[in-house]
Amino acid sequence: MNIKFSLLIATLNRPKILKTCVNGLLNQAYDNYEIIIIDQSDKEFRNDGIAEIDNRITYIHIDEKGLSHARNIGLQCVTGDYVCLIDDDALYDENYLKTADEMICDIRPTALVGLLYDPVTNKPATDLNDCKIGWKNVFKGLRSACMIIETDFLKSVKFDEKFGVGSIYGSGEETDVLMNALHQGKTVYFTRKIKMYHSNPSIEYIQLEKISSYAFGTGALYKKAVKNYSLLWGVYYFSRTVIGNFIMWMVQHIIGNHTVAKARKNRAIYALKGFITYK
Repeated sequence: MNIKFSLLIATLNRPKILKTCVNGLLNQAYDNYEIIIIDQSDKEFRNDGIAEIDNRITYIHIDEKGLSHARNIGLQCVTGDYVCLIDDDALYDENYLKTADEMICDIRPTALVGLLYDPVTNKPATDLNDCKIGWKNVFKGLRSACMIIETDFLKSVKFDEKFGVGSIYGSGEETDVLMNALHQGKTVYFTRKIKMYHSNPSIEYIQLEKISSYAFGTGALYKKAVKNYSLLWGVYYFSRTVIGNFIMWMVQHIIGNHTVAKARKNRAIYALKGFITYK
């Protein structure tokens, strides 16, 4: 079928990391794609060689900060059939697009989600096997850096700019798109065949500020699910997250693992705050 892919990369103040990512993408065993870079950096890096590497690259510099806002700007320039959400600090298997093309031709999904591996431990982010994504597993090991979404659908719903790094709620913007797709009866599929590599540290190695920001966004997303998508699953995920993390906080505190205990406590508290504050 030879689908055209649009690789959408939002970046902020790390041109060397971005360049490494882009160079890797240009080594794909597939040639029908474009790369759209939305750069929110304090200065433009257009003249540092990033945009001149290949004529398939479109470089856009914007002053406003916010991951979802940047992606929505980039969507205006997309000409491909499917949009790949690319993290600037991730590395992608050389068959990433080739395999995606084959699977999309076979399954015809609205969204296709690949498997994230930690490049240090080489451990996968989930034990999920190839399957359709539904309400029961929409949060299980899904990572934004390996999502491929039909362009027409994504342009119709766009990213909710309340969510994502640099916004009010620091996470959840990609899962929101998947939940919107499920709500509309679209097919979302997970596969282990599509691979990418991105740091996936365990909770004790993540900064508390990041844990809090992500949990705040997750809690708000549960509230949005209750209001717009599914009351049952919004309440279910909210309850499981808050109660589960409070229990883990107490367990870790009792056994003396205070770093993990504090992380779990923050995750529970900020998920609760996000749920309460979302309007």
